[in-house]
Amino acid sequence: MADRLPVLVSVLATDAETGGEPMRVRMPGTLEDQSDCVMLRYTESLAEDGGVSAERTEVTLRAGADHAVMQRRGAFGAMMVFRPGETRESAYHTPYGDLPMAVRTRAVGFIRDADRGEIRLDYELSLQGGAFGRRLLTLTWQACRPC
Repeated sequence: MADRLPVLVSVLATDAETGGEPMRVRMPGTLEDQSDCVMLRYTESLAEDGGVSAERTEVTLRAGADHAVMQRRGAFGAMMVFRPGETRESAYHTPYGDLPMAVRTRAVGFIRDADRGEIRLDYELSLQGGAFGRRLLTLTWQACRPC
């Protein structure tokens, strides 16, 4: 098993259809370098009004030059597979029931060096058979000692 390197993860999520305010989040995580890909792990916390943490989601993202797989575990969970030119169906798990979901990947970008890297996902998302909406997700990481 590869060593886990402590990293600072930055997430930028944009709804390319509406051009609305992007979501920006930074949190500590770990990175495992697996020669042709990386495994990035972090925990997202969505805050309620007043800054009180309400939901925690464990995220694992395995990415390489031409693919990415994101596993989200928590009250709202999902498995998303990103391969350019492919549409992958799965389910978005919520406390209120599962919703059918489809991800159509436009592009996957992946760069890294010894202490930092970036994963860019350009995809379209459909929930419950609705119209696909374009999303852009950029995850960057930088080694930190300590985080």
